[in-house]
Amino acid sequence: MRRPEQVLQRAVMAYLDAVLPPNAWSFHPPNGGKRGAIEGAIFKAMGTRAGLPDIGILFDGRCFWIELKAAAGRLSEKQTLAHSRLWEAGCPVVICRSIDEVRAALLGWAIPIRDARAAA
Repeated sequence: MRRPEQVLQRAVMAYLDAVLPPNAWSFHPPNGGKRGAIEGAIFKAMGTRAGLPDIGILFDGRCFWIELKAAAGRLSEKQTLAHSRLWEAGCPVVICRSIDEVRAALLGWAIPIRDARAAA
């Protein structure tokens, strides 16, 4: 089974590990996947929010979000709502389809990036 967003996410996380400064931290909230009704209800009661973007980055007291999409991928209704709520809370969200777009987002947010080759 092809999972282009999973492949992209792994590559992006490896990229972020290589280029983010030591005072930045990236993470993936494990919201996706198939869960049974009971486990889903437990997660919801514990505060899991549908539509949360794929990657969060903490830097300089702020949280930035990246939604990863494959070439033809579109936002779900829940993702659109979650992105709006994050923007209202002052947390920028971008949709990226490549590492180049992630790099552009980091630079646009003024998050300094290290040379990935030097960090390897």
